Amino acid sequence: MPGSSIKDNQHEARVLPRLAITMGDPAGVGPEIIVKALREHPEVFERCRPLVIGDSRILNRAAD
Repeated sequence: MPGSSIKDNQHEARVLPRLAITMGDPAGVGPEIIVKALREHPEVFERCRPLVIGDSRILNRAAD
């Protein structure tokens, strides 16, 4: 089951599980691999809410 549903008065919203991904060594290949994987596989966002744990400056640099 990829996610559950929450009903409120007017909407039914699908709640996707959060997936924590550690960036690993900032000087290693981890940041580049994470960026590439999320860019090349947008379907990931249909199944979960990725949360990358690490220095955002390093991740932004890998995304350039």
